[in-house]
Amino acid sequence: MLLAQAGALGYWGVQVGRVNSARRVQACVALGADSCDGTSLRFTGVERGLRDVQGWVEAGAGQPGLFDLARAM
Repeated sequence: MLLAQAGALGYWGVQVGRVNSARRVQACVALGADSCDGTSLRFTGVERGLRDVQGWVEAGAGQPGLFDLARAM
């Protein structure tokens, strides 16, 4: 609801930090966050880490939203 309200007020850039797993990326997508970040690349290395993160984002992009935002407004 908070992210939908920010969008309704014209804010862009609802950012979520500390996102270091597929589960968290998918939650951010479902909630409607505009961006997210984390430090997982620091520990996995760039090559493997980018592959992992790309897979997380692609998996999250295919799932439906957590809320029906049209009803929430």
